[in-house]
Amino acid sequence: MKTFINKTLTALSKSDVSDNSLVKVLIESTNNSLNSNIGTSLTYENLKKGLTELNSHLKNETITNILEQFGKFEYSDENRIDELNREADLLSAIQTIKESDSYSNPIITQRVIMIEESLKTNPEFTLYGKFVDMFKEFTHDDSIQESVVKISNYINNNVEKLMVLDAINSMKLSNTKMYESEIAGLSKMLAKGSYSSETIR
Repeated sequence: MKTFINKTLTALSKSDVSDNSLVKVLIESTNNSLNSNIGTSLTYENLKKGLTELNSHLKNETITNILEQFGKFEYSDENRIDELNREADLLSAIQTIKESDSYSNPIITQRVIMIEESLKTNPEFTLYGKFVDMFKEFTHDDSIQESVVKISNYINNNVEKLMVLDAINSMKLSNTKMYESEIAGLSKMLAKGSYSSETIR
């Protein structure tokens, strides 16, 4: 999803409306969101909403074409994989901890910051185990226990799905074209729910 957002921003920056002040504000605010802890999903929704509102006034063909790409993306395997990457909703688990009384504990605060920083550069699912390990010792706090149990249960109930996601992520990190067909095949199976641990053996 982040890749799609960046491609959209690039298209806007090179378009015939790039000098429009409202378009510049939208591009800047979207870039700021990508660099903060607001979350990619919310950034995506805000960008789409902003473009829709802009085009209701500008009625620009370029923006219309860009908005059409949002529709295509939302039905793509790539978007489905992105949704699965953050299916356990780690951001809400973190927010629950931040709203707890224990968040005043500097150790807990620092660990929340570490997870939030990691989320900027890593798929959410890769941090589930780390999150549980970092906060399980603080489950005397009901809010933290709720968050830890939520993520822990997701891990236990989705072992095969997480294995396939991890395989896709590992091949993407290799940054080589030799895995393109394997990534596409696994993504399609995962998007359709037709997978098992045997899929990656």
